[in-house]
Amino acid sequence: YILPAPTFYIEYSTFYIHNLDSIFLLTSNNTSINLLNGNGGLIKSWSSFDLGIAPLNTYIFPYFLPQHTIYFNSKTNLVYASLIPGYFPTSSNFEDVPQQVVFNLASNIIKLKYGPPEGVMKMKGDLVFPGDLSFPYSLTINERTYISYPLDHFVYIYNNETGILVEKKAACSSEIKNFPFPLPSEMIKDSQAMWNFRVQTPFYETLNYHSKVKLFTRAVHHPQELKEMSGKLNTGKSRRTSVIILDSTLQVIGETVFNDGIYQINGAVPLSDGLLLYSNKGFNNNYAIPSLKYEFVPKID
Repeated sequence: YILPAPTFYIEYSTFYIHNLDSIFLLTSNNTSINLLNGNGGLIKSWSSFDLGIAPLNTYIFPYFLPQHTIYFNSKTNLVYASLIPGYFPTSSNFEDVPQQVVFNLASNIIKLKYGPPEGVMKMKGDLVFPGDLSFPYSLTINERTYISYPLDHFVYIYNNETGILVEKKAACSSEIKNFPFPLPSEMIKDSQAMWNFRVQTPFYETLNYHSKVKLFTRAVHHPQELKEMSGKLNTGKSRRTSVIILDSTLQVIGETVFNDGIYQINGAVPLSDGLLLYSNKGFNNNYAIPSLKYEFVPKID
């Protein structure tokens, strides 16, 4: 399906398809939600909410890839999203700041704020990680919202009706034991140091749910050397990646390793019964990206 270009100007970074006639476009580093129809026409836009937080313009959606997005419940008109202080990767004054919100699109207010930083992100104090390795991932399934972080083995499970942390579960790779320590805060301005850290460190992608088989997956990219054998900065095109398979209670039941960059960073689309991986070979002659589908199969001992 090809969505026609929006009939109005908007800079957007990700989207959420509720159905083919209700498509939400979101902006990174902003608080704007735009609802489009199937022809690319604007149905409605929300750009200011009664957050009970001041100043509003310091809060942003951390959505810069299609894998990072909201969840919309059409029966209740509620949107479930991450909304974070824009300064938080460089500050320790956010430990108690909720980062998950439930918007009521009908009344234009926030029904619930919950989910302050947990685990590694709570304990790092004044130290820093690169911004894109600091933001929470969220996955909403019915009354449960699953929060995870790029540099944390645990998944934090909330009741999104009450905002209460129900439990945390280790959903980790058998091959990744430790993460590097965060960096001194003054290094946040050193873009090369931040990039070098990101190139070398292992990190998790979002938690995915596959409804047809009632399984979760979580990919983790393995550590790698800063430079290739040629002496050039490592691009990560040959990075080793594990996909952890978890049952409906987040118990690890399997792990599949992809070598030679077959699983690209943020290069998978979750399906109801598997994963669709973008090819690491780039565009073909028709300017289409080849893809490979991986399905779950029973393990044979």
